[in-house]
Amino acid sequence: MFDIQIIHDDNLKRIYVNRDMNIDQLKTFYVVAQAGSFTRASDELNMDQSNVSRKIIALEVRLGIKLFQRLARGLVLTKQGEILLKEVKEVLTKIDGLKSKIKDSEQSFAGHLKIASTNALSSMWLMPYMSEFLEKHPESNISLLSTDKEPDLTIREADIAIRPYVHDAPDLIQDYIITFHWHLYASPSYIEKRGEPKTVADLDKHSLLGFDKNSVHPIPNANWHLIAGKEGRDARKAYFSTNSFHGLLQAAIHGIGITPFPEEPDVLKQTNLQQILPEVKGPAIDLYFVYPKALETFKLATAFGEFLKEKIRAKCK
Repeated sequence: MFDIQIIHDDNLKRIYVNRDMNIDQLKTFYVVAQAGSFTRASDELNMDQSNVSRKIIALEVRLGIKLFQRLARGLVLTKQGEILLKEVKEVLTKIDGLKSKIKDSEQSFAGHLKIASTNALSSMWLMPYMSEFLEKHPESNISLLSTDKEPDLTIREADIAIRPYVHDAPDLIQDYIITFHWHLYASPSYIEKRGEPKTVADLDKHSLLGFDKNSVHPIPNANWHLIAGKEGRDARKAYFSTNSFHGLLQAAIHGIGITPFPEEPDVLKQTNLQQILPEVKGPAIDLYFVYPKALETFKLATAFGEFLKEKIRAKCK
């Protein structure tokens, strides 16, 4: 509820509108003053006449002044009421203008959009799409935040997030985008030097890359390949570990070892990596376009989600 306070000087030259009064009372006062009677005002407001009368009385008590003279022919504004009417009209006009401005901004592509995603998705998957989206909507302004910690969208740490599903979040809208599947990859130089594993058991004899165990990862079971086929036996140890997808990718490209990586064709085709053991699959990563319900009418946010889904549909054809 928007509250304002009305302060009047001793000479009643002006009534200043500040915070601390119920805007609904002011709107009711304005309609009653224009209508000249509680009956006509109640019809216009679609409100019981008794409720209209109570709101005016409450406003008079709060201000400590009489706003209307109750005459047989209707209501007549007092001097104080006339001064208040002028000020309230200005306030309501400003509020209506602000509402229109907010509505216009929601229904246009102008504005600032803060997007959060994981470090890997931001740098290796989302970034290539940014140029095209900004060319389509040059009036927009975008911030891309890379973080493997889940942002709190309810306090607007970001407007939207591209990430795995957020559980127990009824105030968030979560639109499915795509599923990535994990596989194993190695460089030609590594395969030439160490040979290509033929079975999952052969991984025991190879140099495996992995995520540092103390790192924060948004993907569960990121080191799935270290326990693949082990059936409760001791997990394999990573020959080389890092805290980032980009680090794993670069280590594999330079022939350090075999790496797990999502099957993202646009990223992998820029490398020399070859898929090995295609029958050995890691966990699936479901990605969602996540945003608060309060942003349902923010056109720039929903447009970015539709843009991503369109690009992905085209890629998957």
